Amino acid sequence: MQLSVIIITFNEENNIQRCLNSVRGIADEVVVVDSGSKDNTKTVCRQMAAKVYDHPFRSYGLQKEFATRLTAFDHILSLDADEELSEELRDSISRVKLHWEKDCYSCHRITNFCGQWILHGEWFPDKVIRLFDRRKAKWIGNIHEKIVPYDRHNMGDLRGELLHYSYHSLNHFRIKSEKYAAMSARELYRQGVYPGFYHFYIKPAYRFLSAFLLRRGFMDGNAGYHIARLTADRVYMKYEKLKQMHEQKEDPSADI
Repeated sequence: MQLSVIIITFNEENNIQRCLNSVRGIADEVVVVDSGSKDNTKTVCRQMAAKVYDHPFRSYGLQKEFATRLTAFDHILSLDADEELSEELRDSISRVKLHWEKDCYSCHRITNFCGQWILHGEWFPDKVIRLFDRRKAKWIGNIHEKIVPYDRHNMGDLRGELLHYSYHSLNHFRIKSEKYAAMSARELYRQGVYPGFYHFYIKPAYRFLSAFLLRRGFMDGNAGYHIARLTADRVYMKYEKLKQMHEQKEDPSADI
C-alpha cells in the first residue's frame, strides 16, 4: 500500500523541514499546497522532494480538500506544517501500511505552547483523524476542519503521538487568535447570527472557567492560565468582529 502525505502551507519555513523529515521512510509522495508564501517555504519543500502546488486560500477545509484531490494514492496522511510524527507514531503508520484494515485511523495530538507540552485543559486529550482512505471519508468544516468517515464504526487507533508546535510566544498566539476570530465571525455572519449579552460575556467567561478549572488547565501552571485567558479573549473578539460586520453590512458572500 502506498501513502500520500498532504500538507497546506503559508510562510512555514520555520516548521516545514521538521514536518517533512518526520515522514521520510513512510511517505511515497508528499503533496504541499501553498497559498502564497513570501518566505522560503516552497523552496525548502522542493529541495526535500515534495510536490508543490499554488492555490489561493479560501478556508482550511477547502484547501485540504483540494490537496486530497491532487494525490496519486487513495491512502492519505494529513499533517499541518507545524506538526511532526513521533517515532512511535511513525512505527504505527508503517505497520498499518503493511496491513490496512480500517477506513480511517486516529491518533493523539499533544501541543507545545511556548516550549512547554500541555497536558491539561482544552488542548488535552486531543484525538484527531489524520490517516484515511479518501474514498471512504470526507473533509468538513472551514476553520476547525476535520476528516469524517462515511462509516464511523470502521475506525482504528494509532499508537504514538502527533507532536504539535503551536505557538512560540504569547504574541504569536494573539496574532493567530485574531485571524481565527475573524474567520469564525465571517462564518457566523453568513449564518445570520447576531451577538448579544450571552455571546459577549457568558460564553467567554464559561470558556475560561471550563479550560482553567473544569478541565484542570491550572495544572499546566502559567501556560495553562495564558491559554485559558487568551482562548476566552478569542471568543469575545469573534463576537466583536461579528457585531462590526452587521453594523457595516458587509457582503456575506465574501471569502473568509
